[in-house]
Amino acid sequence: MLTLRGKGVSPGMAQGKAFVYKDVLLRDSELYLIDDSQIDEEKTRIQKAIDDVSKCLTIDAKQIESKLGRQSADIFLAQKEILQDSHVINEMNRVLETKLINAEQVVRTVFRLLARRFRDLANEVLRERGDDIDDLSRRLLLSLAGIHAHSLENLPANTVLVARRLLPLDTVFLSRSSTVGVLAEFAGPAAHAALLARELGIPCVGGIPDLLETVYTGDVVLVNGTTGAVVINPSRQALQKHNKAIDCSFRT
Repeated sequence: MLTLRGKGVSPGMAQGKAFVYKDVLLRDSELYLIDDSQIDEEKTRIQKAIDDVSKCLTIDAKQIESKLGRQSADIFLAQKEILQDSHVINEMNRVLETKLINAEQVVRTVFRLLARRFRDLANEVLRERGDDIDDLSRRLLLSLAGIHAHSLENLPANTVLVARRLLPLDTVFLSRSSTVGVLAEFAGPAAHAALLARELGIPCVGGIPDLLETVYTGDVVLVNGTTGAVVINPSRQALQKHNKAIDCSFRT
């Protein structure tokens, strides 16, 4: 049995089996140099990815609005505005033309810098917008790779999602019928993904160091999104205590 301590991000208690989710942003995509004759081709790839992601954001906004309301849907519409901002598009074209690198690396370079600018801000709410920039970067990289399925689409029942960072796209595929809890190494209460988890009523604990090196797919996990306590592979006594606490919360 192992007890972890984090920060309660979305209240509630849950028990389930861990599913460790490794984000595409953590993987290194191939870097290759291009010549002047390939610039237009890479620009076309980037624009197609922007168009593809813009359509997906519109669809996700409608889906979230039907489940959680307009305010939650606005998160995705705001992302769409950022993606279509002329300054962002011009910066991607500038990096492409000056560095002569492939579209994937252009996206990583531009959006990593943009996310860092947000995370360097003093205001906590604005700092958390860095996650939205990471979310856009991931969407573009998936589109450039021709990947349209999401690995969280068909999670089994009673899953506790374990991730380095939970982003808004991930929450589109979360539901109480499959995901009973979320653990994240990086997740603040002001992050859009955390707000969506609260709206969905899914307990979530963030701020757990070395999470992906500690928890493995299939581990039994107890989550307390109110206190920030997490128990991995609990003893019988810990499980009984957890279940008793859940019973008491239902009665009150």
